[in-house]
Amino acid sequence: MSHHHKQRRSKHYRPRGIDTNPIELAINQAMRLLPAEQTALTEPMEAAFAEIRAGHGNLEHWARLADSLNIATALAHLSIASDHHATFEAGQQALSRLHERVAASGCWTLKGREIAALDDALFVHKVQLSVCSRRELREAVTSVMHRVQQALAGNAATGVRVCLPGLLGGGQPELQGAAHAHA
Repeated sequence: MSHHHKQRRSKHYRPRGIDTNPIELAINQAMRLLPAEQTALTEPMEAAFAEIRAGHGNLEHWARLADSLNIATALAHLSIASDHHATFEAGQQALSRLHERVAASGCWTLKGREIAALDDALFVHKVQLSVCSRRELREAVTSVMHRVQQALAGNAATGVRVCLPGLLGGGQPELQGAAHAHA
């Protein structure tokens, strides 16, 4: 005897909005970021780096740099500055060492090589932002968000290190649920 069971849908159908002008949408997504959009992304990153470089860093600064380097790596996977994977890895390793130092001693001081690695990685990331399209940036951000969610769920890829901001001691409640995963 066979049993015919109807499977229940776990999600309700929700129609998406209809774009009345798909050509305009395609053009908009293919456009490079406007200078004001680039500035809105790079100024907070540069300010965070300046504070950490001066030894006045905090969790928010560290998280901003980790997010920036994760997005830079994702853009490199989309063939935007793909020859700089090692540059981004060096920057992420500098942040990882800083994370360990802060967890152990509360010290937000970067070493000379770490400053150079972060400076190089952030410079290349600014170049990436000057040449990527809005669609490519959106894809990179979505990829990073997905990777972090997977890492938090215990499904981090081999070689990925998950740094939870709450482990840095103290912490800011709005960032407690955030995580930063990098290879």
